[in-house]
Amino acid sequence: MRVGLAWQLGGYALCGAVMVVGLAGCGKGNAAGGADSTAPARKPGAGKGSYVLVTQLRPESPEKFFPMERRAYALCAGLAQGKNLPVKPFPPMPSDFAWERSTYASDGERSVNRKLVHSLDLRKMKPESGCEVSLDSQLTVALTSEGQERMANQDEDGNMLLSDPEPASEEAVRPSLLASFTQPRRINGVPLKCDAANACIVDPTVALVANGVRPVQASYRTDDPKTYGSALVQEPVSLSVGKPVSPELFSLEAK
Repeated sequence: MRVGLAWQLGGYALCGAVMVVGLAGCGKGNAAGGADSTAPARKPGAGKGSYVLVTQLRPESPEKFFPMERRAYALCAGLAQGKNLPVKPFPPMPSDFAWERSTYASDGERSVNRKLVHSLDLRKMKPESGCEVSLDSQLTVALTSEGQERMANQDEDGNMLLSDPEPASEEAVRPSLLASFTQPRRINGVPLKCDAANACIVDPTVALVANGVRPVQASYRTDDPKTYGSALVQEPVSLSVGKPVSPELFSLEAK
């Protein structure tokens, strides 16, 4: 089985085009393909409200990340050594390793959240297989188009499974959810507004980047080494506003 750590931060969940980590499915699923797997074709344009925000969630200490999986690997390695079996090394985490990378985009009419989550594949982690562990990834796409919301979740074989379309909420971002973000800040060139807890959103006067009624948290930090082995840092990577948005971003297929 593909193994990842499912969790929530900042009060987000996935169904209804909101944040997710390590999710297997939402609602009824069908294999993606053909005209049913993408939103209706439109000309790429820089309409009112168009933006593309890319964020990443990364551990401050990649070499300590995945603590539960590391403990399971150490147990397997001990069993293999006791049987005089060779043991494959635990995969090293790159220094720039990001647990998840998200792209939030809107062309003024459609909006999408594409989230790529990295995890560890433990399906071959047994003494007879050398306790093999490999890096894996899973894509989740949440699309809102023409008054409907639809999800696509990647399974273990790389296929995209589609949820049934549901009516999209017409409720706008609540002003009360923006009121606490008052302190200006800039990270990687992205203009932000932050609250007293140092959680930040994209400056709403530049672009209102949101999931439903909630603004996207573009930057925050959480420190729980017991669970994650390292502090986690969410940060913006890039922001484009008022420019043409690639139609491929609105596809429910893996790209």
